[in-house]
Amino acid sequence: MMRWGFAFCVVALSDAVKLASLCLRVLLLLSTLLCIPVQFAAAEALPRLAAQVVPFLSVRAGLSSVADVERVLGAPVRQIKPDLFEYAAPAGSAGASMDMQKIQVEYFSDSHLVARIDAWLGTPVLAADVRSRFGQAVLTQTRKDGQREELFFPQLMGVITSLDQPDVVLAISYLAPAALANVYCDLSQQAIRERRYADAKEPADNAVLVDPDYARAFLAQGIHFYYLKEFDEAMVRFVAATRAKYPARKIAHAHAWLAAVYWMKKSQPEQARAEFAKALAIAPDFDLVQLEYGRFLKAQKELDAAMQAFLKASELGQAQGQTQTANEARMELAILLVGRKASDKALPYLTQLAAWADGGGKSSVSILSADYIYAYYGYALAAVRGERNLMMGGDDPETQKVIAAYEKAVRLETKATWVYAALGSEYEDSSEWAKAEAVYRRGLVLDARHLGLNQKLADVLVEAGQYEAALRQAELALTMAPNDAERMMTMARAYGLLKRGQEAVTWLRKAGAAGYRAQYRRSIMLEEGVFDDWLSEEELRRLLPGGR
Repeated sequence: MMRWGFAFCVVALSDAVKLASLCLRVLLLLSTLLCIPVQFAAAEALPRLAAQVVPFLSVRAGLSSVADVERVLGAPVRQIKPDLFEYAAPAGSAGASMDMQKIQVEYFSDSHLVARIDAWLGTPVLAADVRSRFGQAVLTQTRKDGQREELFFPQLMGVITSLDQPDVVLAISYLAPAALANVYCDLSQQAIRERRYADAKEPADNAVLVDPDYARAFLAQGIHFYYLKEFDEAMVRFVAATRAKYPARKIAHAHAWLAAVYWMKKSQPEQARAEFAKALAIAPDFDLVQLEYGRFLKAQKELDAAMQAFLKASELGQAQGQTQTANEARMELAILLVGRKASDKALPYLTQLAAWADGGGKSSVSILSADYIYAYYGYALAAVRGERNLMMGGDDPETQKVIAAYEKAVRLETKATWVYAALGSEYEDSSEWAKAEAVYRRGLVLDARHLGLNQKLADVLVEAGQYEAALRQAELALTMAPNDAERMMTMARAYGLLKRGQEAVTWLRKAGAAGYRAQYRRSIMLEEGVFDDWLSEEELRRLLPGGR
């Protein structure tokens, strides 16, 4: 949990040396508190600490590079995260009762400048006087490592304590302006995700106050207004983000947001195209911008160009460890390829996505919902099976793959009714009538007036021997499509199998008059002998013209 507010201190420390001096004065005050059970720093250790702090603080958050850090602190001891490294305490610290234990440095992933420095103390100190001398805490957060951190502005410092002992300082943090701004931007983004759009404003505004040169801060403001549907205000903030000093990737993202407004809210596709061009000129390797550009091109019916953009986005996302973007791009590619009847080319992408979903991959983006992936995977498998002219049937391994994919989508309660129709057809082809009936009924729970599902249910009830139920279902389907010759034939077959000859012949005549031409079905009826008691083979052929 986090709490946040914003109260500026009147006086800020001007440089790192003054800050170090302040820390030492605080520690002198604390050295008299030896009666407390915690082992606190002794006064004789302070000169040695002072000798370490000054060279250490020549590493400056927001200004120093990886090379600067390694020149002062040496090579990292270990890598904690892609941009977070641990360094040994400065030379000469061994054995001192109050020395720094270790130093952790986090870098910005784009600029590789120092984002923050956490100096972990070898001996803890009390927090009360430290807080009073650092100024006003503007925000308290629980860190990913489970520790508690109070952040101060304008000093851009933090006090790290444990959750259960908030009065004992474990480490002091030094932040770049953008690092504190990022905390506020994250709060704003969290409010957007939770659809608390009004709550996103204050942290976004605070981010701009903390670092008015930072493009992400203005982006956060713009996104807040975008979700409030105040698109003109959003554009003002996005333009401000494009004019910010850094970083290039966020400036490019601002151009992409402007493109989105022009495209989807202003119906000005050429202005949108121009903004996408600016974004890609600034950051051609930005996977997310490539993805959105592909969607824009898809909406403009420029499908070849859209596929190229999606392919680029998937490659960039994969290379940069952005699984979400890579998977969205793969799904977009697969959808376009399936639409072009190139399911064989879509299948590798869908196979990869299905494996991701099988492994528990999840996303809040609808295009990456597992049921959606499995549905398209099943469709592509079925299409490729058809293209290869494989024999359909329950023993066919390809058919079992198709059924398995569709079943996964149905178990996840997909809202795509066509999946229920497709899975039911697979069961029918395998003569699994009870399974087909069950899946059609599940689909009809979603849409009771779905014509195709009602029609298919009527047919499968005949095959399952439920002739009375088939009559009722076929009558219902005919209220939706009165000229449906197929369902007229379903009525005729059901009556014939019930040995109700007059009704059977009546519906047979209606089916023929409506244009029934299903040669395969007619052959089955001849073999079944459904109408033998009332019609000769010649009469049946005359009523149902068009073949054998």
